[in-house]
Amino acid sequence: MDSQKVGLELGDDSQIDLKIDLFGDYYLTPLSLNDTQDFCNDFNNTEITQYLRSPRTIPYTLDDAREQIEKMITTKDGTFPFCWGIRDVQRPHSLIGNIVIHISSMVGEMKYVPNPELREVFASFGFYLNPKYQSKGIMTACLKAVIQKIGVERYGIKHYYGECFAGNIGSRKTFEKCGFKYIRTIKDGVVKYNPRQVKDSEVFELVLTGENSLLVL
Repeated sequence: MDSQKVGLELGDDSQIDLKIDLFGDYYLTPLSLNDTQDFCNDFNNTEITQYLRSPRTIPYTLDDAREQIEKMITTKDGTFPFCWGIRDVQRPHSLIGNIVIHISSMVGEMKYVPNPELREVFASFGFYLNPKYQSKGIMTACLKAVIQKIGVERYGIKHYYGECFAGNIGSRKTFEKCGFKYIRTIKDGVVKYNPRQVKDSEVFELVLTGENSLLVL
């Protein structure tokens, strides 16, 4: 796997030149406004949204998608993307999923701090994958790549957290395959917007040490 680390201004569609190869036909490039239609389609797909907090509105419109993407690709860092589109070389300009890395020092408004005693930067994640591409190892490869290429190599982060709805077996397996350990279930830990529900959430933790400081990609 190789990654081209190019300083690009967020919101510029030339970000497509920034690429992280996964395996086979799959790769990551930064999310952009060119993904608005696919993003809109995904957030109207209940097979996807049943495991997400969003969308806040139903039906989810192109304007909703554009506004959300604009927020997602604007960061305090200003030069490096944290929201990545998952791609298939057979559909080169289409979106088959999305992964976001939230870095604590850059997302000061984080509502949930997994370990209040932690005094160093940590990261957490949000992701989804089109059902047609599930059970192929793609999301596991995405999460490993984002941790290694962004979390470790760019920011030197050692502590990572994952959270999903209780009973979301797919996400739980993804975290566990990347070395995360289950640490707790939070009763009524998360609100799903549509239909509005209060759900239990499961929390996972990965701590990289000298022995496991590099993930096998």
